[in-house]
Amino acid sequence: MQLKTVLRRKFRSLTGYDIHKYVDDFVDLQYRDAFTDIGSRIDRSDPIIFDVGANRGQTIEKLTSVFPKAHIHAFEPGRVFDVLSQQSWPNGIKLNNVALGAAEGTIDFYEHTSSKHSSPLPLNRAGFRGGTTVQCTVPVSTIDACSARNNVLHIDLLKMDVQGYEMNVLRGAEKMLPAVGLIYLEITFAKIYKHAATLDELYSFLTNRGFKLVTFYNFHYLDEVAGWTNALFINSVLNRRIT
Repeated sequence: MQLKTVLRRKFRSLTGYDIHKYVDDFVDLQYRDAFTDIGSRIDRSDPIIFDVGANRGQTIEKLTSVFPKAHIHAFEPGRVFDVLSQQSWPNGIKLNNVALGAAEGTIDFYEHTSSKHSSPLPLNRAGFRGGTTVQCTVPVSTIDACSARNNVLHIDLLKMDVQGYEMNVLRGAEKMLPAVGLIYLEITFAKIYKHAATLDELYSFLTNRGFKLVTFYNFHYLDEVAGWTNALFINSVLNRRIT
């Protein structure tokens, strides 16, 4: 018997504790691609995914490379939906020309020259320099309502890139949140949009509902201070190994 095994057993008998090699998973995650990490945490080959703020389909491309059989419900309210809908997507992709929020109806939408900056929230003075915005009205639904209409009973991944409107989307998902496995969303620190959700609001909302923060990805800076980042949260109730 190896000496280390003898020492481990002796230590266990004396203290009641075991000895394990320490692995710093957090340091490892900082250098991993978010979608590779998401792929390692979903055990279905055909997961159900909500892509809220699909834009031109950048996230759909990444997700379908990881999950070729994924069922993706993509939501994009702006004029860029025309670009999204004209692309050739694999089976299982359902495109919705609608915003998601806290209640069904209509909302104001501010379309930016650069479509990735468009938002239901107006820009602050500290917003993106250059380009213009055009205000229009778009239909809005909720995650709960869309799930009910499509008979969606669980969501493996909820991805949100809605330029500060994340809290509104989450408030429209109260019924479905217990059945959501992972949430990947953008968090904004800079005052880019008026009334944008803050880190403490999002963190408190999600952790109070059983979600735990995995890590941050793609940290961006604006004027030499924290600007925005992407964060991954995991449902610790669905994933019992998370404590």
